[in-house]
Amino acid sequence: MSQFAMNRGMTHRPRVLPLCNTTGVDRSTQTDMHAGGADRSGRCLDREVKDGMEGAIVGKLYCLSNSSNGLLKRMNSENQSVPLEDAFVSYSQNFEDVMLWRALKHIKGGFYVDVGANDPVCDSVTKAFYDRGWTGINIEPCKSVYDRLTELRPKDINLKQLVGSSESQATFFEFSDTGRSTMDRDVAELFRAQGNEVQETSVAIKPLDQILDESSVQTIHFLKIDVEGAEKSVLEGALFTKHRPWVLVIESTIPGMPAHNHDTWEELVVTKDYEFVYDDGLNRFYVAIECTDLKGHFKYPPNFFDGFVSSAEIELRNRSEKLLNKNKKLRVRNEELIRALGRNGQSLLYKLRQIVRHPKKYIFNSK
Repeated sequence: MSQFAMNRGMTHRPRVLPLCNTTGVDRSTQTDMHAGGADRSGRCLDREVKDGMEGAIVGKLYCLSNSSNGLLKRMNSENQSVPLEDAFVSYSQNFEDVMLWRALKHIKGGFYVDVGANDPVCDSVTKAFYDRGWTGINIEPCKSVYDRLTELRPKDINLKQLVGSSESQATFFEFSDTGRSTMDRDVAELFRAQGNEVQETSVAIKPLDQILDESSVQTIHFLKIDVEGAEKSVLEGALFTKHRPWVLVIESTIPGMPAHNHDTWEELVVTKDYEFVYDDGLNRFYVAIECTDLKGHFKYPPNFFDGFVSSAEIELRNRSEKLLNKNKKLRVRNEELIRALGRNGQSLLYKLRQIVRHPKKYIFNSK
C-alpha cells in the first residue's frame, strides 16, 4: 500500500470520493457531506473543504498511478513475434513454384530452365528452388533484369538473348519495370497504346534446343516459358527429343488479359508426348509421359497441406520484427519516464498537501 493510500485510510474526517471512483455514486451525497461547512465564514478555507480538495488531488494522482501501472503491465505483456516455421516460401506470381515443389521436392540439386526469367526475386518461379540448392538457365533479354540475374544468381547460367524458332536477330520491345517486354509487335503496340513507354532494340535469337546443347544440359526437371505472346515461337525451336523436361509450365493467356491463347501453340506440346495436367488460370502445366508418376501432384491447387507462405508475408513479418525491436527500446525508455513521473509525483503531492493545509503560509510566502 502506498504512503498516500495509508494516509487516506487513517483519516476519519468526511472525504470527497476520488474522482475516478464516482461512477454510480449520487454526487448529491458528496455535496451533503460538506453542507455543514458552507455557513462557516471567517475562515479562508473550511477544514472539510480542504480535506475534500486533498481527497480530489489524492484521487487524481491515485488514478494516474494506477493508469501508469496498467500501462506498464500492458507493455510488459505484449505478445512477442512467433518464430516462422520452416515453410516453403513462394515468390511466384500465381504460386507456380508451390505446384512444382509439391511434385519435385524429392529431387536434390535439381535443374530448371526459365525462358523469360524476368526478375530473380519478384514473381520468380525459380527463386525458391535456387535457395534450396537447385541451379539452372535463366534467359532474359532485358538488360536491367539480366544485370540483376547475374548479380543474384551467380550459380546459374544467365543468358541475355531471345528464344525463337531459328537463329536470327529480332526487334525486342522493352517496357521497363513492367514484366511486359516482348518480341511480339502486336502485343507491344497494345502495351504502347496503354501509355507505356517502350524501347526498341535488336537482340539475337536462338532456338531453345541450340541453347541447351551449348550449355551441356543433362536432366531438366522443369521448363518455364513466359514470353508475353511469343510462346509459339519458343516451342517451335524445341523438338523435345534430346532434351525432355519432366514438367512444362507455359503461360497460356493473352498478355494483360484473362483470355486463354494456348490453342495457338498447345499442339506443339501434346504431339511431343506431353500430357496436360493442370491449369491455374494463368499457366498450363504438362508432364512428360515417361514421368506419369508426377501427374497426381497436380490434382489440386495450392492449399494448406503444401505448408507454404508467400514472400510478401515474409517481408511484412521482417518489417514487423524491426518495428517490434524499435518498440522494445521505446518501451524501456517509457518505463524509465513513467517511474521518474512517479517519483516526481510523490514530491509534488507532498507540496500540494502542504499548500491545501496551510494556504496562507504558502500564498504569503510566494509574494
